[in-house]
Amino acid sequence: MQPNFGTFVNSALQARKQLGCAKDDILDAFAALWTAERMMRGTASRIPNLPRVDSFGLSMEIVA
Repeated sequence: MQPNFGTFVNSALQARKQLGCAKDDILDAFAALWTAERMMRGTASRIPNLPRVDSFGLSMEIVA
């Protein structure tokens, strides 16, 4: 994540106790941000290419 977010990741990890969250929460947030940026640029990947739909009509896929 360093190439995409520079020192922000380390800063957030160092401040996590003051923020009241665990290390994995910080990393999950940056992963979500990375994915959102890729979606906005149109460079995100979808796995699988043709996802199934669940009983609620929601697509069962991973976007990264």
